[in-house]
Amino acid sequence: MVIYISAILISLTLIWITNTVFTKKKYFGYYLFSVVSLLPTTIVAGIRDLTVGTDIRHYITPNFNAAQNYYNLFDYVSYVNSIKTAYVDTVNHTEMGYSVLVYLVAKLSSNPMWLLFTLQAITIVSIYIGLNIFHEENNRISVTFGMVVYYTLFFGPSLNIMRQTLAASLVFLSIALLCKKSYISSFVTVLIALQFHLSSLTGLVIFVVYFCIERFKKNKITLNFPSSVYMIILFIIVLVTGPVVFKGLQYIVTQISFLQKYASSLDYTGGYTISGTVLFVISDLIIFMIINVVEKIQKSNIIDKDDHLSYLFFITTLFSVFFFGIYSFQNVVPRLGIFFSIFRIASYSYYISKIKALDLRIICNVGITMLLFIIFFKVTLSGSGEIFPYTSEIWDNFINTII
Repeated sequence: MVIYISAILISLTLIWITNTVFTKKKYFGYYLFSVVSLLPTTIVAGIRDLTVGTDIRHYITPNFNAAQNYYNLFDYVSYVNSIKTAYVDTVNHTEMGYSVLVYLVAKLSSNPMWLLFTLQAITIVSIYIGLNIFHEENNRISVTFGMVVYYTLFFGPSLNIMRQTLAASLVFLSIALLCKKSYISSFVTVLIALQFHLSSLTGLVIFVVYFCIERFKKNKITLNFPSSVYMIILFIIVLVTGPVVFKGLQYIVTQISFLQKYASSLDYTGGYTISGTVLFVISDLIIFMIINVVEKIQKSNIIDKDDHLSYLFFITTLFSVFFFGIYSFQNVVPRLGIFFSIFRIASYSYYISKIKALDLRIICNVGITMLLFIIFFKVTLSGSGEIFPYTSEIWDNFINTII
């Protein structure tokens, strides 16, 4: 655990210094120091043993080793596409973009750890660039605090569900570009995301939400109740009615021939305990409860109908609560929630920045940061995704050499 925390704190310190010193982001120095500041956690991800992260045995080492035996990219991609199974320690069927990346890295090195490094690098750079774009469009969004959210809520899972986290980071970047009105770049980015994980299609919902908000921004529905109330009600509805709905969906799917292969994804698999499920949404619930209290104190809305960004973030939060609530009885479909929860990286600092009283804003920043690190500790130490304990033969050899 020490290596995780050390890498995160070093990275966050360097990110804060970089974004404080270089007020003009387009200087070469900013790019250089930004890359350096992201290296500690990326290196930790890259040098870990091939036992840290459940999915490594699914589509990392098997696919990487297979790529070593091919001398033609098209032959390798064709081979992976022909695979219909997804067993441990066997080559898994993956999207074309991922297969191309695996092949290229395999041709440059025989060590799959370079693939782990590359996957984390693409993920974290996409998040960082997306945050910078959001910040340029609205300086209420903090790059440093955004990276705090990434490291505490997403870095751990990214060591396990690597392809999906990478795809989610690209969806995050694509929406940032969308808010910048860079429509072509946004569309291309989401297409790239689809080449790493097909579930990125879920992210297209956010495009629809964005354009609906833009189209009807003068006629938005005003929230009649505190925002946290909507979240709590939605969460309870999912807990109560979800199992019945899923059984109904599974029956429908089994009756349609071309959908039958997806029936297993709708299995009632037990999921997590209620407390474990709440852990997925506790940060959302608490920050929105704080927002509602602050709105009463300062007598102005933080989620304002005239502020389209606050509405966009609020709706992505509702989708997060919906999907993560499903974890109480199922553990496949809820993973789609990452394509909505990833926007916590921008939304948390945005909402907190709208607190007018400086002392109250500082208290909220500190309190939410402490909560995020508590969640990181609890989830990581639980053994979820087999990312704990962290082991690295490379790191151990390095330390022994120094000592």
